[in-house]
Amino acid sequence: QVSVEEQHTERAFVSPNREPYELERAEASLVLRYRLFLLGQGHTVTRLRVIPPGEAAPLYSDLWDETEGELIEAKASVTRDQIRHAVGQLLDYGRFIQARTRTVLVPSRPRDDLMAYLRSVDISVVYPDRDAWMRA
Repeated sequence: QVSVEEQHTERAFVSPNREPYELERAEASLVLRYRLFLLGQGHTVTRLRVIPPGEAAPLYSDLWDETEGELIEAKASVTRDQIRHAVGQLLDYGRFIQARTRTVLVPSRPRDDLMAYLRSVDISVVYPDRDAWMRA
């Protein structure tokens, strides 16, 4: 336990040199590859667009697999921060649609503790492994 008045946080980088840009490119590439895979399987794949009450701007999911009822949020890395961010986004978007499955799409298998975290909140994970897509 840690006293409330102490400050203990995970490291965060507000503006690292070009890292956000590189992560966005890697995420977009991952989304495109998985979307093409799903389309090749005959799925209908779009994005979810919602405007929460009181908000001026819409929210967009990364992918919505209409065929499977799967809401998908992609992250370019498997850090704890990125996985937690994806979970929050899935829970937020998921309030506006009846998804059968909520899934985090990442470039590699998350470490065991993060896999357990995703299972604990009933969120699946998909990641590429050579020429295949693994689902857990």
